[in-house]
Amino acid sequence: MCATFWGRLRRTRRPVAGERVARGRSVSNGHGAVEKRNIAQYIPVWDKDLCIQCGKCVMVCPHAVIRSKVYSSELADKAPATMQWAKPKWKGMEQDHYTLQVAPEDCTGCAVCVEVCPVKSKSDASKKAINMAPQAALREGERENWDYFLGLPEVDRTKVSHGQVKDIQLLQPLFEFSGACAGCGETAYIKLLTQLFGDRLYIANATAARRSTAATCRRRLTARMRRAWTDVGELVV
Repeated sequence: MCATFWGRLRRTRRPVAGERVARGRSVSNGHGAVEKRNIAQYIPVWDKDLCIQCGKCVMVCPHAVIRSKVYSSELADKAPATMQWAKPKWKGMEQDHYTLQVAPEDCTGCAVCVEVCPVKSKSDASKKAINMAPQAALREGERENWDYFLGLPEVDRTKVSHGQVKDIQLLQPLFEFSGACAGCGETAYIKLLTQLFGDRLYIANATAARRSTAATCRRRLTARMRRAWTDVGELVV
């Protein structure tokens, strides 16, 4: 019965959008990072004075556009003037700098990060440690900040806990800027898995969505996957 089902599926399968391009391998993995859809009218802005560095906003972001890093004071001196930083709330990192950075042209403006933020200002309850603001006025400066932020070194994975949200925020996501809807509740899980397991992770599916999944994974994550395309599915990560 199973063989009959799959045989019928192969015979009746219809091409999906971009099928011919994908089969010709003209769509490279990781190109979502340079797409820059620039669709958000409002983007999150970090308030370093209110932030408790819990990492919840980084955890729930469906498109990996909110990230944090801890880096040395020497690197902080070379950062753009508009790039914010705060003293890290980790033991042994007190002399370094902590930055929560947003990718302005990749954000979809879903505001899930604001919803999950547990901190409120004592003087203004409507203000949190991360708040939405018009994107247009911030785009140029935040773009420069984001580019510099990406060049900062990643954290040593052996020095942070993989079981705490606060520490996981420092781990590099290898699934980023997907074409998922704003506020998607699924892609955040894939992103989290790539943070926890890095390039050891394999993801399998059998739907047309594999195109967008492959396109939003970093190339080095999928370089090991030299699999032949099949009619009904494939491993994309």
